Amino acid sequence: MDLHHILRELKTFGLRKTLFLLLLVLVPVALYLFQSAVFGGNFTGDFILRNFVLQYSDPTALSMFFANYTHNPTVPDHLYVNIVSFLVFGFLVWFLYYHIIPVPGSFMPENFLAINLALIFFVFPFAISGVALFFYRLGSLPAYVMFGVGFSGIVWAFTGLLLFLLFFILMIELFAANDLSGPGGLQELRMKIAVVLFSVSVGMMSLFFLILTDVGTESNPFAHFAGFALGFVIPGLVALFLDSEKPLQRSSYVVVISAVLVLASVAWFFL
Repeated sequence: MDLHHILRELKTFGLRKTLFLLLLVLVPVALYLFQSAVFGGNFTGDFILRNFVLQYSDPTALSMFFANYTHNPTVPDHLYVNIVSFLVFGFLVWFLYYHIIPVPGSFMPENFLAINLALIFFVFPFAISGVALFFYRLGSLPAYVMFGVGFSGIVWAFTGLLLFLLFFILMIELFAANDLSGPGGLQELRMKIAVVLFSVSVGMMSLFFLILTDVGTESNPFAHFAGFALGFVIPGLVALFLDSEKPLQRSSYVVVISAVLVLASVAWFFL
């Protein structure tokens, strides 16, 4: 099979779909290599604790970011469980976006997925760590929970994104299946939307209580919920931003998105 044939096959399958699948493979590899580099004797213990582990009593900007990609070396399953969870939820996001949503380029604004992935991997870590620090300083965690590490906050962000896509698909079906010109059409549509909103709310609360089962363990349930909530809320704001045509509207969505992420990242500092 020559290079021209391979490129033609990729074009037929979809370059963006292929790149997302490649990302699903590369992220676990990168996590494993990063973990090996951090705890492979390349750094002193103090340097690791200062830059790769989020110490709630003494956080740094570097640790707020890198702690989301570092795992407890004394618990090997910590890394592997997060990798498997990421692969499952990441593949479900890929499948819903490219194979369930009809023509993503038409129903979803262009670059929707790319922007959200960039935010999840490069901006969410600060917000997830910030929420963890906020509740630590409020005294909402057991005294023995002194540090935070792990990819699970970002995994929960993919869970939130998955729920957002499910909600979006249901809305497409509701609007497409209703004839508003008929008698009672609008009322029927409103009832269906109410059912969807109720179902989504129940789903969110169920996940919230599932996350709270971490209470009393060495995990920080608030970091998990921060990842999930941001993964559910931010994609909708990104879609509205990309779909806006007026500069003022686009600017307002940028302000709202930035305010949410910045506030989540720095609110702990004022306690």
